Amino acid sequence: MRRRLLVSLGFCVAAGTAHAEPGRALTVERSAAASDCPDADALTARVEGMLGRQLDPSASYSVAFNRDGRGFRATIRAGENGSTVRELEARESSCGPLARAAVVTLVLLFDPDFVAGKSEPDAELNPAPPPPAPPKPPPPAVLPPLPPPSLESSGTRARFGLSVGGAALAAVLRPFAPAALADAGLELQRVRMSIGALWVPTQRLSLGPGNATETVIAGSLRTCFALQRSEAFRVDACSGALLGAASARAHGFSRDSSSTKPWFALPIELAASTRRRSLGLELSVGALLSPSPLDFAVTGLGTTYHSPSIAGQLALRAFWISGDGS
Repeated sequence: MRRRLLVSLGFCVAAGTAHAEPGRALTVERSAAASDCPDADALTARVEGMLGRQLDPSASYSVAFNRDGRGFRATIRAGENGSTVRELEARESSCGPLARAAVVTLVLLFDPDFVAGKSEPDAELNPAPPPPAPPKPPPPAVLPPLPPPSLESSGTRARFGLSVGGAALAAVLRPFAPAALADAGLELQRVRMSIGALWVPTQRLSLGPGNATETVIAGSLRTCFALQRSEAFRVDACSGALLGAASARAHGFSRDSSSTKPWFALPIELAASTRRRSLGLELSVGALLSPSPLDFAVTGLGTTYHSPSIAGQLALRAFWISGDGS
């Protein structure tokens, strides 16, 4: 329903028809047509409810409610003689809007310093705003899936490994000689360390009426550092030491003899390996630096084979390592 509230507030001198009763701060008169407007008790209770205290009888006001063809009218008179008047008018079909306006006007008359909201307001005049809606809880955090573990993030746990293989030695005992290799050691991220053995099977060299047989057996110490590594492929630079002995024996000569001499070599290798889970293959190529070449001589015939101080090695190893390499 469309409402229009016209409030006319004015101070003027007029003769009054309603006078304050002695001992009461507020009196009310209602015409027969305005019987639905609040009486003195109801109006007093609503004004006191807004002020939060009882009315002081020393200040008295009277209110007259009337109704005509245009709507409702309230005439508020102050003082014992009713000399000061405020008039309120509401063009409504009920007295409710006018009664609410009269309550607010009376509150300001009884307490000019009244601040809206200092006390509990009339629920119909100023309905309390609804409480703010509680904030929505944030959506649960969605963590990205963890990436599969890689060699770089597999921790610092050392893994045990074994390897066996064969090698072709160049310029050791003869231009080309086969060798057998075996190693056992540990892998710790980029570093691999192992100890093992190298064995060169007996090599036969013909010298005139007879022949000479030679062999080498040595222990090995090997350390590799990964230059590049991924889950399935690795490139290492390796070095270490070979320490052992070479033995030779002459056959078919006027005087057969045998000889043994120590052998030391420093390997320098480049190795590439690939593996799937715990098994893999490694191919390496490198040089053997030896300060004491393996030269044997037969009396009257000379040296069986002159070994240079730098030899070569090509090796292929099959290896197993604990864990799955992931």
